[in-house]
Amino acid sequence: MAGANISGDLKNPSVAIPKGTLHAIFTSTAVYLLMAFALAATVSRTAASNEGLVNYKLVMASITIWKPIFYVGVFAATLSSALASFVGAPRILQRLCDDNLFPWLRFMGTGHGKKNEPHRAYLLTFAIALGSIMVNNLDLVAPVISNFFLISYGAINYACFATSMTGSPGWRPSFRLYNRWLALLATVLCVVIMFMMDWFNAALSVVVCLVVFGYIHWRPPNVNWGDAAQANLYATALQSALKLDRTELHVKNYRPQCLVLVGKLGKRPHLLRFAHQLAAAKGIVVVGNVIVKADEDRQINLLVHERERGREFLDERNITAFYDATTSTTFPRGARHLMLTSGLGRLRPDTVVMGYPTRWPSDSAKGERFITVLREACALNKGVVIIENFDLDVKPSAVPNPDTASMLKRLQGDAAITVRSIANLRDVIKTEAGDGPVAKFTKAARHHRGTIDVYWLADDGGLTVLLPHLLSKNPAWSSCKLRVFTTANEDNAKEHKARMERLMSDFRMKAEVVVIPEGFLTHGMPDSIEERIEMQQTVHAADAKHTISAYSHIQSLFTVHASSITMHPSMSMAGHASKPSLSTVPNLTEVFDRWELEAGQAEEVDVIVAEAGLQTETEGESTGADSDSASDVSPPIPGPTPAPAPVSLDGLTAESVSVLEDIPIPPVLRDKTLRFVRLGRVIREMSGDAELTVVSTPVPKLDVPVNVLMAWMQQLIREGKPSMLMRGNGTTTLTYDA
Repeated sequence: MAGANISGDLKNPSVAIPKGTLHAIFTSTAVYLLMAFALAATVSRTAASNEGLVNYKLVMASITIWKPIFYVGVFAATLSSALASFVGAPRILQRLCDDNLFPWLRFMGTGHGKKNEPHRAYLLTFAIALGSIMVNNLDLVAPVISNFFLISYGAINYACFATSMTGSPGWRPSFRLYNRWLALLATVLCVVIMFMMDWFNAALSVVVCLVVFGYIHWRPPNVNWGDAAQANLYATALQSALKLDRTELHVKNYRPQCLVLVGKLGKRPHLLRFAHQLAAAKGIVVVGNVIVKADEDRQINLLVHERERGREFLDERNITAFYDATTSTTFPRGARHLMLTSGLGRLRPDTVVMGYPTRWPSDSAKGERFITVLREACALNKGVVIIENFDLDVKPSAVPNPDTASMLKRLQGDAAITVRSIANLRDVIKTEAGDGPVAKFTKAARHHRGTIDVYWLADDGGLTVLLPHLLSKNPAWSSCKLRVFTTANEDNAKEHKARMERLMSDFRMKAEVVVIPEGFLTHGMPDSIEERIEMQQTVHAADAKHTISAYSHIQSLFTVHASSITMHPSMSMAGHASKPSLSTVPNLTEVFDRWELEAGQAEEVDVIVAEAGLQTETEGESTGADSDSASDVSPPIPGPTPAPAPVSLDGLTAESVSVLEDIPIPPVLRDKTLRFVRLGRVIREMSGDAELTVVSTPVPKLDVPVNVLMAWMQQLIREGKPSMLMRGNGTTTLTYDA
């Protein structure tokens, strides 16, 4: 090993070390054999005194021609071996320090002079050698030294064997007589000889080596040697992936595998944080990015750079995920590429995670791209997860809501108003109220406390329940309780709740089950608080106290006309039912703001505006606007004014339904729209204080317009609070099996 110890100083170590080692072995072996025969022929094995071959350690001095030459030889052999170790050991220590294996020893590797001599390492080696000599009994030190030498020889042989077993193409030993099984045999022999010499010292040496190995494994150095462990890692992963691909997985071993479309790195940190929290499910997570470029010539170089930068970005933030990127001329096409190509074998994402485009009303192209990606995901049998306001600290804007009546006057100023014109209403509000709520991301994941409310309203295989359950295993959500909401008819609500509780128990999920009467979604929520509590008590007889407290905050919101929200002062009309404020009631015009209507349908538009929460001025009534501005307002659009009627909690009345029936839209869309609006009202009231709401998202069917789908989803998202829309691909993800 003398040559290996100074391999850094050799001109051609791959040739010099094997040749020098073999020559040294052959020479030493020949000399030892000759000496054995010479001693056997000239010296008796035992003698009456202590001068026999067995008892006399300096027997060579008694048979030599000249005794002084014997002592010279002993000193020469000792000094040569000592100098070889004295020169080699500091060099090895210097290399270890250069690789930063032991940071607390790094100062020992400092080199000096042209040859980079490790002076400090020399001093350390000298101190260790001096301490061994001062023991005054080399027979005590020799077994320990021999054990460490045998450990090093055994480790080298095992490294050769392990590298050969990985089949790495880079392992090409130049020694013609090399055989991996001989290397393994040498490893076994080294271990056996160690314990045959001195089992205690052998055990102690093994413990010391295991401690050193454990330290290096626990604190891996920032160095790439291309070692056998790396090659074995690849070989094991490849074999496992191939075996997994040929294995029919049981449903109890299902893990959600997610493709998180984050876009530009750093632009959506909440999506990255969500991807990191999903890693608690121990499933594959792929962070994807679509680079939209029209210039195809630059796409390849840009893609290579982006993938490399993405991996570094995730590593720096300790996000347990893979990174993948693609380029395309459009975002939906690039997202389809990622859905088709991300992953390998069974390790392919089966769920697509996206953020909700909140600005879709002002940018219709965003909504179209978003829905196109959702439809592509469903066509490829992928589940979808849409998150909004995830892990945000939302601070409401101090700017009050603008006067709604003044905005209506602006709209009434146009001679030919259509439903499309009402789409500008949102922009007007944003202009007068500023940017609205100010959202700031927290630097670290906030520790959530409260509930995770899951509205499991569709049979999607169970992903809608499984993913929130797995999310609750993350430390950031571990303090949250799981509540599962489902719908049932009033006559069998108790039985349905009992079945759901038994189902959750069979799934071994600790969750509270809450049943929503189906009438809340088909006919709207009751107008009086007493009717609500009575209906809820039939569903939750055991939790009547909890039910009353859950709705106690609504008591102050009820007026004589059973209005469910706080009214803007300018919207109150003496003797009539108060209409909801535009800022809180779902505006039905947003659902159909892109719908093509003729200019002659202004009367229906006026009615829709009124039903959505906006009232025109009637003669002799004040709106709260300035008198100067009131004089400039054009007269209201002529048309039938609906009779005042009580507003139910879902913001819809019987007149709303009758008006919508006159609009040329499919009845199915009208009915579903009313249902989603009512469902959104239920979510906001029953889960207003929840840390996270998870709702089954509507299916993005091709026969439903994009803007209608977007409006449906918007009804299910709580403003300024974490919300998640989900739908599995129908694959069973939950089982009763243990």
